Amino acid sequence: MNIERIIKLIFIIAVVAVVVAFAVYRRKTREIKEIFKTAKFERRELTHIINATGATEAEGTIKVGSLINGVVKELFVEENEQVKKGQLIALLDNGKGDTDVKRTAGLVERSKAQLKYLKSFLGRQRKMYEKGHISQDEYERTESEYGQAVGALDERQAAYEKAVIDYENTKIVSPVDGVVIEKNVSLGQGVSSFLMPTVLYTIAQDLRKMKVELEVDEASIGYLEVGEDAILRFDTYPNKEFRGKIKEISNGPIMSKGTVSYKAYIYIDNSHLLLKPGMTVHADVIVDERKDILAIPGYVFSINPKLVEFVAEEKKYGYSPVTPEAIEAFKKNMKDEDNYVRTVWVLDGKTFVEKPIEIGMTDKIFFEVARGIEDDEEVVIDVEETDAMKQMFKRLFGGGMSK
Repeated sequence: MNIERIIKLIFIIAVVAVVVAFAVYRRKTREIKEIFKTAKFERRELTHIINATGATEAEGTIKVGSLINGVVKELFVEENEQVKKGQLIALLDNGKGDTDVKRTAGLVERSKAQLKYLKSFLGRQRKMYEKGHISQDEYERTESEYGQAVGALDERQAAYEKAVIDYENTKIVSPVDGVVIEKNVSLGQGVSSFLMPTVLYTIAQDLRKMKVELEVDEASIGYLEVGEDAILRFDTYPNKEFRGKIKEISNGPIMSKGTVSYKAYIYIDNSHLLLKPGMTVHADVIVDERKDILAIPGYVFSINPKLVEFVAEEKKYGYSPVTPEAIEAFKKNMKDEDNYVRTVWVLDGKTFVEKPIEIGMTDKIFFEVARGIEDDEEVVIDVEETDAMKQMFKRLFGGGMSK
């Protein structure tokens, strides 16, 4: 019985020893072989897309207001009705009707009669002055009265014309042919022409042509150019794509909550009348698209040089960081002035070499390598912190560099 127990105990100890030995072996193997990773990157297609949101507006949309203050007396059209240029669509009450027109018209007639009399009187006075029957002073006084009468007539004529214009402005007419897409007032509502003018109607000249107004963040507006393609999606049609091109880019900044954006406009066909003014649109604007280029993911730029140095020491590899002078020399031969330089670590045999690379376009995940490394080079994509590194960083900084 004791022998059996001893045998079982020996067996258990042996199994535990094997497990421990295997674990130690795996740990040492991992420490030796998996403390860094490299990869070769294939050529790919890269597309730089700018995302923006906005809203639709019918092309040639007109907001109809008033040139006078008053109260809405009559409304002759409703939403979705067709209107013609010059058609009466609303009538305002300015509180005076045409009384100013009649009053100023009467003043004009009075001035005309006065002027007619003074003209004849001046003629008679001239003859009497020429014969010496009246003094020069008396003649010039009559001449002055005539001149004042001419001026009074001009003044009253202008007042009459203004009264007519004001009265005619109580009649709101459509400035264009189109469709009423919004009626903003009701009967009896006050209408203002100052500060914040009242909009009575909004009229679209053609609903078959829709304008998309996008707000593009200042960080992206520099990439945007007229003529670039855009894919548009609307909440109303989640499974349908619309396409258009950037036609205009505004230079006027829009300030909102500490951010700056700019307007960009796209005009699209709406012959089937699927889109309505005011719809929310989500746009993907393709600002650059390239095929068969070498591209690397952005995370390779975050490799810590100190970790690479420790791995090199532990693996007995060479370690060759790039010098500032080499980077400056590299920059002098840039393919494109809009490109910029970053560095990556490449495994060349048994040496870690830091190389400058020229970065072209990006889709925010992958970055085009315009120059600096070749397709078959082993790029370091990850460095794992070993126990030796942890101890070193702990002594230097009071802690490790664990992810």
